Order: sequence, then C-alpha cells, then structure tokens
Amino acid sequence: MPVRVDEYRKLNNIWTKIGSVTRDQTYRNRSSTNLNPTFTGLTVNNSTTTQPLEQVIKVNPGQTVVLTLTAADADAGQKLRFVSDVPSIVPGASFQTLNATQARLTWAVPATLPLGRYRLTVAVADDSCPLNASEVRTLSFWVTNQVLSTKRAQPLVLSASPNPFRTQVSFSVATSQHVTITDGLGRLVEYINSRPDGTATWRPATSVAPGIYFARSADGQQFVRLVRE
Repeated sequence: MPVRVDEYRKLNNIWTKIGSVTRDQTYRNRSSTNLNPTFTGLTVNNSTTTQPLEQVIKVNPGQTVVLTLTAADADAGQKLRFVSDVPSIVPGASFQTLNATQARLTWAVPATLPLGRYRLTVAVADDSCPLNASEVRTLSFWVTNQVLSTKRAQPLVLSASPNPFRTQVSFSVATSQHVTITDGLGRLVEYINSRPDGTATWRPATSVAPGIYFARSADGQQFVRLVRE
C-alpha cells in the first residue's frame, strides 16, 4: 500500500506545499486469538487515586512528576514487557519496569523548558508467539506556570487512654517534643512535654472544667481529641 506524506510551510501567511515523499507500506494479516495487553490506569506522585491515561497531567517547570502505570493481559500465562523511547528523547525523563504489571515514568521537568503541551509515549507488549500483541499510549503533559493545587496532608490522629477521662490521660507522639493542650474554642490550656519515648500524660488541674480538649504535637502533624468528664 503506498503512503504519501506532504510537507507544508506558512509563507507570507499562506500554507504552501514544499515537498512530499511516497513509500510502500507492507501489511501482514494473520489470524490470531491473542488479545492485546492494555494499560488499565496510572497514578501520579504516589497518589492512591487512579486516573485515566487520557487525562492531561499538569506540571510546573522544575517539578519532578512520577507516574506509575498499570497494565493487564486477558491471556493467562503471558508475561508483559514495558518499553518507551522517552529516556532517549526527553530531557530529564527515565522509564523503568517495577514488576510484572507495573512500570514507572519519572520526569524531572527542566526549569528552562518552554511552557506548552508535551506528549510522551509508552507501550506494553506480551510474549505471545509468533507475534507479540501490544498497546501504545500517549501521555499528555501541560507544562505551565500556573500554581498547582495541592492537598495538605492531614494530621495523624493519635489514640489516647482512657478517653473519656477524669484525672489523667496518656497518649504518645512520634518523637520527643512538647504538646499543646487547647480547649474546644482553641484557647491555650497547658503545655506538656513528652518523654524521650514520645509518651505523654496530661493531668489537668482541678480548675479545668469537664469538656472537649485537643492535644497537638509541636510539629502540628499529630493530634488527639480528648474528653474530660
């Protein structure tokens, strides 16, 4: 089957044909029951949420983005092989197989990279004989200076015992640090220091009324809701 490619350039605001090339393309048609492997989804930067491969991925210049690609094959017993030419043509990009069904694409976007759309190609193939079946997908990136929204990590909720309590309550934080006790309105009640092993005990004064209180670590990463009866 002959295939022709024409090249046009815009000259004086007019698209002008400047050349063409024709090649013969040969296709082989062979009957096979082998099914193509397929990419089933990807996650971005260790997110637990899977997104479609068609979804545009926004990145900033100088940012590193890590994609974990997952694939599957309906033909039992076949091994998958992940391939990509991205590392050889895209500055700052690398591609590696993680396990039998996953691969990782990492792109350290150059800080000087011009803004715009970029497309990176990945493929997965099986080991069927005599012909391997495969799927090729194009991932779309939008390099932009737009501030990307990020989800702030939620503080770790600690356990406390006993809770509710009357005279004292014990809990622990990840490292030895001071702990701030506040009431339900956010007013400071007391500072306490955790022990070297991170454990802490609050023994409120008799003037502290029953109610809801919060203990929060100095680094702000851990908290616990306390109920005094």
